[in-house]
Amino acid sequence: AKEVAGLKAHWKKAGVKSMTAAEVDNFSTELLGFSLTKGIEAYKASVAGDSSSLEKLVEESAAVNGITPEHAGKLMTKVFGL
Repeated sequence: AKEVAGLKAHWKKAGVKSMTAAEVDNFSTELLGFSLTKGIEAYKASVAGDSSSLEKLVEESAAVNGITPEHAGKLMTKVFGL
């Protein structure tokens, strides 16, 4: 939890606007276990009616971070404001 809070604070301080797409993807991979690019693609697919890729990312994030899928979903909601 401390590591996630620290990464989120760093993300906020660095400002996404000043980061390259690769830096954002690396940062989100470190924080969540998947790149922001993959997350956006999964979100768009979910909005279009196919939530399977988004559910897969939640599962992957949970496994990478050693948390439950429910907790991973809440983490994603907090980080991205979904």
